[in-house]
Amino acid sequence: MKTQVNFIGTGWAIPTPSRSATSILISDKELIKNNILFDCGGDVAKGFTHNDISLDSIDSVFISHGHTDHISGIPGLLHSMHLYGRDKDLYIYSLESVISKISSIIEAFDFDISFDVFLNEIEGSGNIDTFNVEYTEVDHQTPALAFRFSEITFSGDTAPCSDLYDIGFKSELIIHEATLPPNEESKAHRLGHSTPLDALDTAHETNSRNLAIIHTNPEYDIDRFVKHTTFELGSLFAPKDYDTINFG
Repeated sequence: MKTQVNFIGTGWAIPTPSRSATSILISDKELIKNNILFDCGGDVAKGFTHNDISLDSIDSVFISHGHTDHISGIPGLLHSMHLYGRDKDLYIYSLESVISKISSIIEAFDFDISFDVFLNEIEGSGNIDTFNVEYTEVDHQTPALAFRFSEITFSGDTAPCSDLYDIGFKSELIIHEATLPPNEESKAHRLGHSTPLDALDTAHETNSRNLAIIHTNPEYDIDRFVKHTTFELGSLFAPKDYDTINFG
């Protein structure tokens, strides 16, 4: 196994019994700094323990944007890491506005933790060579990022856009939000979001081999959509919390 994707949280701001707020852990066994967390919504620490992931193993956290369901797990995660006895530095990357918000969260909780947390601002498009993560800004109602690591692309929250197509080109897996149901594309795009049909289009535009649809409205039956939809390029699925998939 080369790359493992742990779907810690696969829903949006309103949780269901099977899907909580967004948080995705990707691990590449061929890299030195190989455990990267994308977004940190919900009870992330619980998700780690459920999947038998050490709280010491996470190397960095990349946050797509500053909405609550994508950063709400940060204080609990940091506190759990401290109680676990972590002493390894943790690096957090996001847009300037998000880093400012995270800094305020850390200050508000008055943490006295056993490791250093380094907050790093990124913008536009680029690469963080230390962690082999590529990023680009995408089309959301607030500034937002998409990321790529080990041939896995994570859309964050976004309407379909060319920057997402570029960063996602020929992905092994694209993890794509679908906040609104099919046939509500106009509303979704106006709000900086996508539908399951948009996610399918993006997978085809990027020639991605597999598609995971996340961040769906709990009132919409995404599992039924997946069951009755054909995806010619590879596997189409709507992961639930704690699902794991391996590549390589």
